[in-house]
Amino acid sequence: MAFVSIVGSRMNPNYGALPPPALPVLAVYDLADSATEGDNLVFEVRRTGGSGGTCSATWVAASDGGSADLTGTVTGTVTLDPGELARQVTVRTVYRTGTQGDREVRITLSAPGGCTIDSARSAASSVKAEVGVTSQSA
Repeated sequence: MAFVSIVGSRMNPNYGALPPPALPVLAVYDLADSATEGDNLVFEVRRTGGSGGTCSATWVAASDGGSADLTGTVTGTVTLDPGELARQVTVRTVYRTGTQGDREVRITLSAPGGCTIDSARSAASSVKAEVGVTSQSA
């Protein structure tokens, strides 16, 4: 009987080469269900499935009330360094007068690097109309 040694390769003697290790997965969560218009919404991007290596993704914020609901940075790249499991993304909302009612702001992840993105890909939070402002029903 011959003994075979393979050095530097991941082999399973029963099935051949092992698949490469799974990449970490990024997911985004809202840290508060809502904020009053004019306040910040904070989302958290979390990594699961390992903390080695750098992992990044592009994020984009959008409001169902239109671009006038948001101010400041509405897109960017979130990067988690080796050992880092979470990073926050802050989106600034605008105080608007009138009767626009509550709106939803959604953060969506795309273009991962060194990881994959959870199938949900996005998280949403509500911007509540200022108290005392009349909301219209659709």
